[in-house]
Amino acid sequence: SSYHLAFNIGYPNAYDRANGRTGSHLMVHGACSSSGCYSMTDAQIEQIYAFGRDAFQGGQTEFQIQAFPFRMTAANMARYRKDPNYEFWKMLKVGYDNFEITKVPPKVDVCEKRYVFNQVAADGATFDPAGACPATTQPDSLKSAFNAYQSTYEAAFNGAVKASVPAPKPTIAGIKEASIVSEWSKKRARGERVPIEPPSLNADGSLTATARMGRIDSPAGRKMAALDAEKAAKQKAEEQRLAAIEAAKAEKEAAKAQALAEEEAVRAAAEAPVATATVVPSEAAAAIETQAASADESTTTRLKKKLLGMFGG
Repeated sequence: SSYHLAFNIGYPNAYDRANGRTGSHLMVHGACSSSGCYSMTDAQIEQIYAFGRDAFQGGQTEFQIQAFPFRMTAANMARYRKDPNYEFWKMLKVGYDNFEITKVPPKVDVCEKRYVFNQVAADGATFDPAGACPATTQPDSLKSAFNAYQSTYEAAFNGAVKASVPAPKPTIAGIKEASIVSEWSKKRARGERVPIEPPSLNADGSLTATARMGRIDSPAGRKMAALDAEKAAKQKAEEQRLAAIEAAKAEKEAAKAQALAEEEAVRAAAEAPVATATVVPSEAAAAIETQAASADESTTTRLKKKLLGMFGG
């Protein structure tokens, strides 16, 4: 598996095979996203691996995997009592209760295509997953403890049924919706940004998905976030570069247009005809002529006087 710290749980087990189930590669792994496996957060799978490592170093050769739909409390069982899987969950709950009572992983066998827990076959008989269950025995102390536990549970269950409990969330509706959710899980496991909640298929075939997006906090998610940030930065830089080019081009075009306008204005001014006219009013003209005549007369008088003086006249 490419998921963080994955390990195979050996599916299908004796129960699955007795019920005609097939498949492979059903694992427990990190990334907090899955297409059918049991997915933990990276921190959780690291803790599980540490427990497994210490168990093996302590001498164990295996450890038991128990998978439940939820904590099988009276409140949860009452809440989901109408679920189509409820009878199967009730069978699993016997093993769950045995662990709650003893704090020891139960002995698990299969007969009549169902699980049996902490039962010892009598007279050397064996458990046949598809065959009839043999006669079994159980320690009296365990029987007594189990019966007391069940009495307390029944009272709590009946109280929860009468109380107001939140309605259960809808389960996946068929293969088509499972495929949609599987694709969402794959994207999420790769660290892509996806809707916070998995999409759901409505009765009319339409799809409902939350608008709020996010990604898981994992090595894959952080790597994808860094790649997206780098891509966004490059895109922004490219947009700024193109904007600068467009601005420079627009400025150049504006300067060119202004120069052409100024050149056209100069050319128009050069080609325009120059008209000059001196207009002298008639009175001003007469005054000029009078002044000219007076000047001539004055000059003649001075010359005449000068000649008379020279010749004694």
